[in-house]
Amino acid sequence: MAYVPVPKDFSKIKTKLALNLTKRQIICFSLAGICGVPVYLLTKAGLGTDVAATLMIIVMLPFFFFAMYEKDGFPAEKILLHIIRQKFLRPGIRVYRSQNLYDRIIEYDKLEKEGAWLENRARTLSIWCFFAQCWPMFQDEVVVVNSTYNPVIYNIVSALALIANVAVFVFMIYKSVQKKKNPWTNSIYDDMDGYKKIAEQAEA
Repeated sequence: MAYVPVPKDFSKIKTKLALNLTKRQIICFSLAGICGVPVYLLTKAGLGTDVAATLMIIVMLPFFFFAMYEKDGFPAEKILLHIIRQKFLRPGIRVYRSQNLYDRIIEYDKLEKEGAWLENRARTLSIWCFFAQCWPMFQDEVVVVNSTYNPVIYNIVSALALIANVAVFVFMIYKSVQKKKNPWTNSIYDDMDGYKKIAEQAEA
């Protein structure tokens, strides 16, 4: 008894027109010949046979690729179209945004607590300024801070402060780019342990 093998994936079965080639392959091979042969004939005299043949192959390779390559039932041009659409025409990450009133309330509460801390700090400084202005001898005799007036130390401390500020600014830019958030309107340090501890203390 004769048996005929039947492929499992019927999508791979293509209608052959001539020379065991599909319509798509015949068109691509014809275009390859139309584009490649003139390149060979025009460059053979000036560049030599080897270089002309190499140029002809390079010109014909894209047509061979479009004729033969296929993945998951999609030809090469559809795969390239999907890649271009996903990488360039449409954003890679589509974020769903909604207005969460509960998060707004929590954010306002944090701002109020931060504002309260600043207000308390300002009051402390005001009290100290008031005390220092009323009893100036306290700073001159009881709590005396003698400065060295050494320019070398000033320059060293200034350089260290500048380096520290630049490092903090660079780190802020890095976190902003990493989290894709505006550092002036959003929190970019909420994933750090120190921020979480302060947030827990503020909530407590």
